[in-house]
Amino acid sequence: MNRARFIATLGPASLFYEKMERMAELGVASFRINTAHVDKKYIGQAKKVLDEINERRKNEITSSLLVDLKGPEIRMSTPDSKEVKISQGNIYEITDYGNTHLSINQKGILENLSSGDTILVNDGRVKFSLISNSDGILKVKSATDGSIRNNSRVNIPGKVLNLGSLTERDREFIVEGIKNDVEYFALSFVQESKNVEELRNTIMDYNGDQFIISKIETSSGLKNIEGIIKSSDMIMIARGDLGVELPLKEIAIIQKELIRKAHAYGVPSIVATQILESMVSNETPTRAEVSDITNAIIDNADILMLSEETAIGKYPVEAVEYLNDVVKFVESNIRDFQEPEEFLGNRIAFSLAKSAKIISRDIDSNILVMTRSGNTVKMLSSLRPTGKIFAVTPNLKLEKKLSLFNNVYPIHLEEYSGKYEDIIERVKKTEIFKKGETIVVTSGEGYFTFGGTNDIRVEIIGDFMGRGYSIGESVSGKVTTDPNNMGDILIIDECKDMDTEMEYKGVIFTCNPNNTVVNSILKHSRCVVKQASFREKIMDGDEIHIDARTGIIFK
Repeated sequence: MNRARFIATLGPASLFYEKMERMAELGVASFRINTAHVDKKYIGQAKKVLDEINERRKNEITSSLLVDLKGPEIRMSTPDSKEVKISQGNIYEITDYGNTHLSINQKGILENLSSGDTILVNDGRVKFSLISNSDGILKVKSATDGSIRNNSRVNIPGKVLNLGSLTERDREFIVEGIKNDVEYFALSFVQESKNVEELRNTIMDYNGDQFIISKIETSSGLKNIEGIIKSSDMIMIARGDLGVELPLKEIAIIQKELIRKAHAYGVPSIVATQILESMVSNETPTRAEVSDITNAIIDNADILMLSEETAIGKYPVEAVEYLNDVVKFVESNIRDFQEPEEFLGNRIAFSLAKSAKIISRDIDSNILVMTRSGNTVKMLSSLRPTGKIFAVTPNLKLEKKLSLFNNVYPIHLEEYSGKYEDIIERVKKTEIFKKGETIVVTSGEGYFTFGGTNDIRVEIIGDFMGRGYSIGESVSGKVTTDPNNMGDILIIDECKDMDTEMEYKGVIFTCNPNNTVVNSILKHSRCVVKQASFREKIMDGDEIHIDARTGIIFK
């Protein structure tokens, strides 16, 4: 699987077992339900299919379910006709009465508007400038020609509007999502951190523990971005709506800046909208779309999201295949992904995570994180270590949440004792790691003053059998104690009268041969261990591993 993860939106083109399973194999770590187009029963239908897929793929990374809440929208109605023609330079009146020529559906927001404000309708195709606001009537001047259909979408850039963050319909989807144990809720039109806190409190009221993705799609959300990031588990850069409220030329720079700011707090970022839009109807993407994906990965995006491509497109699986191929190629050509230039969260916990990254880089190993909350995993993911991050948790729901994090490979262990030695032994039995493989392990106690993680160790997978002084490279193979017998690694007790031209992967001496003998053997063998002592006797035919960096011998 790639480092970057994918989200695929479900719809009539993709809510099928075979298609979803193939998407999961290609790196889709979460499936999105867009509540704007379905009823709440859809959550249970999707959950049933996904549970079957996860059960079948239980030895692979499991996929989560994301419920994208529609949120409160401002709509303009045209009660007098199905469509109103708008002419540039003309003056129009807008109210919230519901029975006038042009009317806004959200009562109480007009009082927040003042002369000079901009009102955009129909994805910005119609642009009004506010001349006056008196007695609940807006007088506006049109800056464009166009038309407004009944129930057209309205944007008011730069204004924090008192809409709340959740509608009654959203609350119904929240209850249904918690009932079905979904892992994520995405919150639309986030304007400030209190919107995120309202959703989190609502989730807690219904005994849920879902992670929250804040969608950044308004200019007011951009103004309050730091507070939103600190309150969120992830952010989504919703380029479609941002492109309505802001000049299109600014969107690419905003994307880069939002990713950078999110990483500074250790918060993952999702790039969304028009990733492979041409594949809604075409079998192959455009060159511009491939370049867009490439730049998103170079920008350090954690996750890429497909919308219409997989929900209603003709080629949903093919879109994921192209996304996977492009990301795989880009990642293979980047040696080091940049870690945050500065870190604005918990500096002590961050320093421990960074230490684990440095050690893993220096000894060329993967990282194993023992976690109950996912906080250390999230921090390590933002640091972009070269090796993989394996997250061990007793919490099955957390395992599915963590599958969406960049370069994270969750491991679920039931009956988690919490004792370091027990957990390591159980991890070794999973056979995820090879015999003799070195891993950096982070662990800790929940009551520790500055966060759960307070311990970093280096472990080597396998049963410790002994050690000595090693020269050469690490090797594995079958043992022989008789030069006349077949074997990969020869164990010798006597340093006298020996054939120095023998060819083995490795030679282990329990005595101390002189340098002339060692150098002669190394011309034909890859590793020599001197003065080895064993915890227990190694028998002919045993499979062992010699770690040449430490001289440790494992079975």
